[in-house]
Amino acid sequence: MSPRKSVKASARSVEKAIAQALSELGVERDEADIEIVREGTRGVLGFGAEDAEVVVSAEVPASIGEDLGGLEDPEEEIAPEGPVSAIQEESRPKGAPSEEEIAEVAREVLATLLEKMGMSASVVVTKGNSVSGEARSSPTMLDIKGRDLGILIGRRGETLRDLQFMTRLIVNRRLGYWPNIVVDVEGYKVRREEMLTGLALRMADKAVETQRTVILEPMSPYERRIIHIALSNHPQVTTESTGEGESRKVTILPKR
Repeated sequence: MSPRKSVKASARSVEKAIAQALSELGVERDEADIEIVREGTRGVLGFGAEDAEVVVSAEVPASIGEDLGGLEDPEEEIAPEGPVSAIQEESRPKGAPSEEEIAEVAREVLATLLEKMGMSASVVVTKGNSVSGEARSSPTMLDIKGRDLGILIGRRGETLRDLQFMTRLIVNRRLGYWPNIVVDVEGYKVRREEMLTGLALRMADKAVETQRTVILEPMSPYERRIIHIALSNHPQVTTESTGEGESRKVTILPKR
């Protein structure tokens, strides 16, 4: 039996709070039990307003809590050490669908999403090493090929991140297993990783040379993870994330 999970959410309206909780659980409304804790008030001229608050409960697949590969923002952003094959073998539950089945379903799902978006593009499935910030084991790579696909990447890769999440979520609903899938557009993530890794090393050298903390620009969880991993074994610096929300950034500190 799938475990039952409850999520508390608050927003300006009951409907928005419910939608937020359902999104976090990855379930539809008719699959969940909804408790309205507080309906919320608008207040007077903006004063005394209270957000609505709800508790949504539902049965979710046991694997729903596995690593989301950059879609969440965990405090620990460093991938575990050890051979990829060993990590992959240990984290793969018994009865999970085969890699071939996941790849075929994922390709079909992503191709359908692109078609419904009106995008003329093809999806190429590969199996290989993960980009550093994207997953803890070797993922199924879905690379979108076509022309004028910049719209699928979006500002700071946000559109691509959402497309990847939707693909994973739909595959999860079909197979009952949270898949390790990475969606890319014409190798964008690979090129972005190379650029960020080079930046991390240059800024680490600067931190060591000046013996001062170097603060990078705000980045997404996916990009911050690449920086952390690039410098995880550096002998002279450490890294940490600071700030909140879209302002969260990586700081590089020289070891004393």
